[in-house]
Amino acid sequence: AAHRAEDAYAYDEAVTHYRRALEASRYLDPPDASASLGLTVRLGAALHHRGDPQGLPMLLDAARRARDAGDDDALVRAATAIPQFGAVGFVDAMPEGRVVTEAALAALGPEPSPDRARLLMDLAAHWLFLSVDEALRLAGRAEAIARDLDDREVLGAVLLSARHLLSHPAHLDERVRIGVELVELGRELGRLAMTLGGLHALGGAQLERGDVGAWRATFDRMIAALGEHSLAFFRVQTINHRANRAFLAGDLAAAESIVAETVPLSVGMGAGRVFAESATVGNRRLQGREAELIPRFAWYRCTLAALQARSGREDAARATLLRLRDEGFPIRKIYPWAVAVTDLAEAAEVVGDRDVAEHVLAVAGPYAGRIAVSGPHPNRPFDQALAQAA
Repeated sequence: AAHRAEDAYAYDEAVTHYRRALEASRYLDPPDASASLGLTVRLGAALHHRGDPQGLPMLLDAARRARDAGDDDALVRAATAIPQFGAVGFVDAMPEGRVVTEAALAALGPEPSPDRARLLMDLAAHWLFLSVDEALRLAGRAEAIARDLDDREVLGAVLLSARHLLSHPAHLDERVRIGVELVELGRELGRLAMTLGGLHALGGAQLERGDVGAWRATFDRMIAALGEHSLAFFRVQTINHRANRAFLAGDLAAAESIVAETVPLSVGMGAGRVFAESATVGNRRLQGREAELIPRFAWYRCTLAALQARSGREDAARATLLRLRDEGFPIRKIYPWAVAVTDLAEAAEVVGDRDVAEHVLAVAGPYAGRIAVSGPHPNRPFDQALAQAA
């Protein structure tokens, strides 16, 4: 019953059945530790995917127990359940999850298989926080295995994750390809998550291109398809979309009120406050309240330089830019890349740093005419940043 509920994305029902099954397993005579561990993994996965904060810790603990017990099946199942429909970590690396994924791959061995394709793609998602090039290499291997296996279910699972690895503006056409294929796979296989993932990828690309009408229409399709299903990851995306609509309409108070609804779900699924914080940053910039953000963004130096410059701390901004320039502007080519580069333009204009401005013109020039999107939030047009740098 739990499997059927989970297959229909009815995670609330699945959790109820898995808990009853786990309780029943305690009365088995003789005890069956493997059955209990397997049910714990499945319960953790269902909790995780409905956005319950108990889910991820339960999965990580079950994975450790599986490794200690030599239960490779439970270890692989736990590892493949850690991502949220392909998303891992969101903002920061998840070293515990990467260890679990690497252990599961070692347990599988080198032969091509559906689980190996999934786990290689999961490992690629973990590597995105360490080396984008290595992440893309692993993702290529995973997709090649999935296509060689000619398994449409596996291919869909792999592509759900691949779309997160290609957030840099240079990969926009590749994201569109994946979005189109996911929508088709979702229709063919009756897999709602694939349909939603495909629409999410296509809607994001449309916003980045500045086609706001198409973006709204695609997300309307996504919202209708999601309905009342308890898929936390996609529920958060639809709430965030409503907040972005309010932002683009100029209603910043409504945008902040709406995006606050994401917090319980995003925290529960391991994404922290990333959606709410991203919207807050966009709002404070338009409100001229950058100084409020400095204590919260010291970790993100391109944004810090812009905040320092616009709040009158020009010497501090020059020092931050100097360090970034000396390090060769080490901006990872993942979701925050676009906002980082446009913030560099902001800082360069205010303090008059020609070297930084030239760097912005060189790296952002190919994306003229697009919107710089930082994952969950539409930042501002690349053309505005290019004008500042010029």
